[in-house]
Amino acid sequence: ATGVTAFAYIPRSLAPEPGVLLVAHGCSTTARRTFEQISQELVPAAEEHGFTAVFVQSPRTDSCFDASTPAALRRDGGSDPQGATSAVRWAQAITGASPARTSVMGFSSGALLTTVLLAEYPDVFAAGSAFMGAPAGCFATSDGSLWNPACAAGRVDRTPQEWDRIARALAGPLPADGSPGIPRLQLWHGTRDR
Repeated sequence: ATGVTAFAYIPRSLAPEPGVLLVAHGCSTTARRTFEQISQELVPAAEEHGFTAVFVQSPRTDSCFDASTPAALRRDGGSDPQGATSAVRWAQAITGASPARTSVMGFSSGALLTTVLLAEYPDVFAAGSAFMGAPAGCFATSDGSLWNPACAAGRVDRTPQEWDRIARALAGPLPADGSPGIPRLQLWHGTRDR
């Protein structure tokens, strides 16, 4: 229903307690191209450690993920975070992976999706790595646009407590089947992504 599509790389032999890694591409590229760019490192790692990699594809012509609209910034809101989580739940179901061994990594627009996924679905993802992204909720818009120029230019300044409050609000009421911890997050940034 969200339009997000995905494909998975499943190793020849899954680990006894297999993991799932969700990979989200940036704007102006594709899931397939991202797989081709990182496959020399990812495929041997997946084979050695027995985890499944799921590559999600944005449904938009510019290939950007929605991590901005009200639908995206609400758990199960019907946008890209819900679609990506659906793909992960499918991979968990067919491989027997648990949320404790499920992580996400994303580049640029995919990094925005990564931080939103970790905030909205702490019961699905244990950890993530965001390459050239922004905090969950930073790119929030109210006009349907996926672009927030203030956030993109680094002009959205909040205290750690305010960012925490925003992230916790994105999850909304969590399922009653246990209290998830706060997912771990690695942030990577440089000067080559504007």
